[in-house]
Amino acid sequence: MAAALLGYLLGAVSGVLVAWPLGVLRLAHRIVEPYFLVAYSVPAVAMGPVFILWFGLGLTPKILIAAYFVFFIVFVNTVAGFHQVPRGLLDATRVMGASRRAQLRTVMIPSAMPFILAALRVTLPAAMIGAVTGEFISANRGLGYLTRAAPPASPPPACSPGCSR
Repeated sequence: MAAALLGYLLGAVSGVLVAWPLGVLRLAHRIVEPYFLVAYSVPAVAMGPVFILWFGLGLTPKILIAAYFVFFIVFVNTVAGFHQVPRGLLDATRVMGASRRAQLRTVMIPSAMPFILAALRVTLPAAMIGAVTGEFISANRGLGYLTRAAPPASPPPACSPGCSR
């Protein structure tokens, strides 16, 4: 449960913080978007062994797998929220003399907030799935370990504690 919560917080905060400048600066988004699409196309489960290789067994890879599940959903929704800001509102605040910071604070963030909150609501179960996946991949005891450790050609009783056949 700690891995799911920490992964959720890490993925959500980093997703919003990375999407914020890319949502505001469209040119930067167009430049960086293909790289994020390539990274997003890698299944989160496939990143599990990579995180274990880099960070070893323990809590860190589980947190990172959960964060990987959360990050891209929050990132995509946050960028979409910033891109959905009505152009007329931005033009009106610019005519009234608002600075870029004031526009961001009074128009862009409130307009993007429904998208961000929807992403946060959707990704909480994804963080739990990521933590369970991380536990399954990196476990050295328990049901996930028994299922994974059973030889492929073994009779069903060898893996029945962890799976049903």
